[in-house]
Amino acid sequence: MSAFTPVDTGKQFPREEIEEAFAHYWSLGGAGERWSEFADLYTEDAILIDRVIEDVKSGREQIREYLDRVMNRTMPALYTIYDWHTIQGNCVSNGMINRFDNPEPGGAPLDFAGVTIQVYAGDGLWSFQEDYYSWEGMQRVLKDYERLCAEHDPDHPRRRTRLQWPAEPAWAVGLPKHPEGI
Repeated sequence: MSAFTPVDTGKQFPREEIEEAFAHYWSLGGAGERWSEFADLYTEDAILIDRVIEDVKSGREQIREYLDRVMNRTMPALYTIYDWHTIQGNCVSNGMINRFDNPEPGGAPLDFAGVTIQVYAGDGLWSFQEDYYSWEGMQRVLKDYERLCAEHDPDHPRRRTRLQWPAEPAWAVGLPKHPEGI
């Protein structure tokens, strides 16, 4: 982890509590895309580091603004597919697939991988998150997505379809279309 990792309080939380908090975290964020509510899962002094496009966000409100800007305004067609997670102490590492549905009918989804490391702080809250993904992969996927939108469906980003969720776990499955999609 980076130099921004929070100080260890010395308290170890039960694995079951962390598993439950992670499932809630994913169902609200990755699967639910309720980004304002999701931001409430961070402590008031939480730190979020996006290693690719952003830098450091300090505090729940900066995190809320960042999530709204990136997930609702900058890349509304992007959604996040759960792949795996592991717990060690209070730390959860998880892998995901960042996905755009293909505007070409029958076309394969457009994906780039990501990994997140986060620290559980107790009471269902997270004090730290660090995101990693490929800048080149994201740029390639965005370029392909924009080209396919121009060729097949210029309104596709506004549709906000989510057609390729995993079959399980249940907490990782979202809606077939974002509630704000046309």
